[in-house]
This record gives sequence, structure tokens and C-alpha cells, in this order.
Amino acid sequence: MTVLSLSSTPVSSASFGPGVSTNVTTRGLVIGAGLTARSILDNYRDYSSSHLKHRSFQPGMTLGYVTPWNAHGYEVAKLFALKFTHVSPVWFQLKLEQAPTSSTDGKPSKIGVRITGTHDVDRGWIASVKAAGSNPQDSSRVAIVPRVLVELAPGTDPRVFLALARRPKLQELITKKILNLIVEYDLDGIVLEMVDAWIYATHLDQSGNARNNLNLFLMQLGASLHSHRNQKQNGRPDPKQLIFVVRPYMRDAIWFQGFDFERTSKYVDYFSLMTYDHSPSAPGPLAPLPWVRSSVESLLGKDGLSDFRKRRKVLLGLPFYGYRHPSGQQSSAVLGHELIDALEANPDVSFDYDPKTEEHHVVVRRKEDGKRETIYYPTLQFLKARMDLAKELGLGLSIWEIGQGLDYFYDLL
Repeated sequence: MTVLSLSSTPVSSASFGPGVSTNVTTRGLVIGAGLTARSILDNYRDYSSSHLKHRSFQPGMTLGYVTPWNAHGYEVAKLFALKFTHVSPVWFQLKLEQAPTSSTDGKPSKIGVRITGTHDVDRGWIASVKAAGSNPQDSSRVAIVPRVLVELAPGTDPRVFLALARRPKLQELITKKILNLIVEYDLDGIVLEMVDAWIYATHLDQSGNARNNLNLFLMQLGASLHSHRNQKQNGRPDPKQLIFVVRPYMRDAIWFQGFDFERTSKYVDYFSLMTYDHSPSAPGPLAPLPWVRSSVESLLGKDGLSDFRKRRKVLLGLPFYGYRHPSGQQSSAVLGHELIDALEANPDVSFDYDPKTEEHHVVVRRKEDGKRETIYYPTLQFLKARMDLAKELGLGLSIWEIGQGLDYFYDLL
């Protein structure tokens, strides 16, 4: 299951406040014990306007995802553009679909590849983010690297994912489609997510061949992007970046792990590690800090931990959303504006803080029915603890997703 997507319901863009002169650290808002609803309600919109052009998280890269169903993220990317090295709008789906087959064994005879989501592309927004994210002092510019999600077209047999691992011609076609996409929209590269494909293929073929072939595909795709030449500029070298989405470590899991990282790290620019969703269905921490650390260490392995060049390729996942757990009801995701609604209905509550997991949670009463629910949502201290870990290990950051957070979060970036 793809866990990066939380909702398909559009969220309208919220206007920004004017900002304040001091950041959240100077104002003493980054705390563990003693956090109250009133503190958040009084300060969450007050980002530091004097720090808009200053990156606090140095020197690692910072990737911010933006979803088309959450318009506020588009505005965040423009206002805080200099806080990011990379912005990834979640626009594209690379759909695999099988043609009808007459074979008796039911195996697909031909597999088509098409890219959808191009209707979401906003060239004007791309230009605005690039302009806002340009720093003349060091000639740097924020990179636009949309996500491309590999998935099946409706009604397609999951065994097509196994064909993806086994058919070099299909891999070449996918690479060509991705390169054409990059050229058409003048992109700096892509974020590739193929978690489902990886799981299905390696589950259906446990000999190790599918895993090996998927590694080779990833390596060849990276090599093709890195060797890209700009035909509009007389074939000058114009390398593009490949960022690969990776799930956090779980014992006996069959998805991408340390062995795969070691093989592919030369060809992949960065790995977006999804260190969140630890407890989505029952009350519990979003991303307990010890688990986050162990996920990074498991992905890197002993050799990677001792190699700064490999550590810097890992982007520690930061969630800008949480989960609400109503008593006796199904849990669901909670975004920043929904947290604020809950706190406004319960302005006198205080948060509980667990120093072992470095997380807060709060118990509120729902205004619609008066029932109690527990909410786990990132706080400034939550973010600082994980950013400190990233600095300690020499990692970058990847944020899912910037429109879902609170405006004062960006003071820490």
C-alpha cells in the first residue's frame, strides 16, 4: 500500500500572517514538557519573516513534498522556497497496463506504459518557485523533482510488477517515458516511488532474481538520468537527479533494505526514507525517535554509517501530519488545520510528552459528539529532535507534506 497519500479531498489555500521578527527558538516555543493548546493557538501562524531567506538546517538537503489536493502547500513552497533544496509536487502516475492475452497460462503478452497526472502540472508555479528559491550569493536554486508513482492501471494483474523486474525492454520504455517527461516540463529530475511494485515482485519471486533485476533497473535509470544531455543546447551535459522512496526497516520485511541500498547508492542521488506512520491504526507515536534511528542504521548498514558520502544520500522523513484516535472508532489522519480546530474547541488542554519517543499527544473532546479522542501530531520539539538526529548522522530531510504543517514549523528549516 502506498502510504504517502493521505487524502484526495482538496484543502483550500490559507493566507499567511505577516510574520514576526524572532523565530520559534528565540521565543522559547520549542519545549517538551509543559506544552499547552493555548501556546500553539497563540503562535502557530507566527513564522519568522526575518528568517525567510535563512536555512537553519545546514548543510544537508531539504526536500518538501507538495500535493495537488492541498493548495496551501503550493503557497508554502513559494514563500519559504529558500528553506528547501528540492520541492517535489506529487503530480505523476506511471501506469502499467496489460493488453488482452490469449495464452493459456494467463501471463500478459504485452504491457503498456502511460503517464497520467500531467493535467496537474502548473508551469507558472514552477517558474515562481524557481525564482523565489534562487540564491544569487552562491548561485544555487531550488530543484523541482516531481514524484512519479509506479502503479497498475485498473484491472491489471499484479504479476505485471514481476514482468517489470524481468523484462529489460519494459524497463527501457519506462526510462524513456521518464526522460521525455523531464524534458517536456524542464524538470531537474524525479522522485520515484515503486513500493508496491517492489513488494509484489519480490514476494512472487523469492529466488532473489526479481530483487536483483529491480536493483539493476534502478541503477540503469539513474545512469540514464545522470548522462542526460540537453539537445536544445547543442547536446551539453545536463544531468538529472533520481530520488528513490524507501520504506523504513521492519524485521523480515521484503522491501528495499541495506543490501539494496549498498548496490544502488552510486546511481541514486537520494533516498527518501519514510520514517513515519509507526502507529497509524492504534494510539501510539508517529515516529518514535529510537525507531527512526534504527531505521536509518538498518538502511545504511555498517559500511554506510561510516561513509559520509552515503549518509548524506538518506533523507530522513518528517511527517507534517498526525493521527486522531477516537474512542471506539477508526483512526484517521489529522492535518494542521484540523488540529487547530480541535484545540480551539479545547483551548485549556495540555499535551503529554514522552521523552523516550520525543513525542507529544493530547486528549480532547470532539465538538461534534463530545467523545474523547487522542491526537498525535508533530510539534516543534518533535521536529527539532529528528532534525538534530539528521545533523548528527549527516542526513538530509524529506517532508510529507509541507501544506499539512503549521506555519511556524518553517522557522526550524
